[in-house]
Amino acid sequence: MRPPDAAGLKALDRDHYLHPSTDFKALGDEGSRLITAANGIYIEDDGGRRLLDAMAGLWCVNLGHGRQELVDTASRQLQQLPYYNSFFNTTNPPAAALAETTRRLQARGAAITATKETST
Repeated sequence: MRPPDAAGLKALDRDHYLHPSTDFKALGDEGSRLITAANGIYIEDDGGRRLLDAMAGLWCVNLGHGRQELVDTASRQLQQLPYYNSFFNTTNPPAAALAETTRRLQARGAAITATKETST
């Protein structure tokens, strides 16, 4: 089965996808923008237009698209342990390491804030 072309994908989107915070009349009249690729801080639409992704994929791609080191790191983790919950006194290596990193960053931020407050 061939993947649908841009017009087909836009029709599927119009007919079946519920977009958040959307004027559905305008969406029905104008159609949606189809983003087909991304690299670094840019996205590309089905017309080949390269656009600055100023919203960073709605604030979840703030390090940029297509970062190979992030792909490699995620791939290694997905192969080892994609996810496990922390209920019932359970943890996993990434969760424990992230907790320590977060604590260290918070401590550094608190020290910086205290220094600024005491020097004024």
